[in-house]
Amino acid sequence: MKLASPALSQQVFIKMLEHRSFSTGRTGRICSDTFHRVFREFAFCNYRQEDLCLVEPFKCPACTPDMLAIAVDGNRKHYRFKKSRGTDEPSLFDGLFIAQDSKVSAFVDKIRSQMTIKSGRDVCGPATFTACRETSHKSRAKVDEEGLQIAVCRHGILLQGLNHYRGEIYAYPMFLQKELAEVANATFFCMDVACRYWPYLEKMAGKLPELQPLTEMKPFLSVMHAKAHTGKLRGEVGWQKPGRCWKYCWRGSGTG
Repeated sequence: MKLASPALSQQVFIKMLEHRSFSTGRTGRICSDTFHRVFREFAFCNYRQEDLCLVEPFKCPACTPDMLAIAVDGNRKHYRFKKSRGTDEPSLFDGLFIAQDSKVSAFVDKIRSQMTIKSGRDVCGPATFTACRETSHKSRAKVDEEGLQIAVCRHGILLQGLNHYRGEIYAYPMFLQKELAEVANATFFCMDVACRYWPYLEKMAGKLPELQPLTEMKPFLSVMHAKAHTGKLRGEVGWQKPGRCWKYCWRGSGTG
């Protein structure tokens, strides 16, 4: 329940503690905000204890360091409004899982300085992508963070993430791929628009030598995504014409 609904699980736990207090003759209610802060500090103490014991977080014990596949995807639904109440205190887990914004921004600026600006959306055959592109402007809405980009292994273990402010541009998964390539020997790099991302990566690797090792991985596009990219053509002519994206599909990959 803690993983499926963290906020709800905290409320239920507080209610259970209050009920136990009332049943033993004590009175008073538990402040949820104070409890939340204390629990986060308790979690940070546990993290520091594991760090002293050389326990590395966000590492899959089943496939580290030789990972078969790393999957990256983004979600633009995690909005955070600029005028929402917050705190000026530094984060306890700064840079632990969510990459530091300054580090990501420096990498994005470096990539943007090497590319030719091209307007419009990317296409793959008759399909038009809105999920990822070379460039994207910041949202005009009064939001601070537009979403998250997260990388996982094939066992579903979270590896690393970042905040994205410009939508799902290619530089974001490229940053995660570069960071994870330094600590994991991955064979496949899975992405829902790998058929467009990989040529872009190869083009950037030709301009930035430090990205060249990333091209040693193999791009992975699920069969379902490949069918979606060419679904319009199959519906019009009644048969499936192999497109450029199908060369990124590996035998036995039935899902994303």
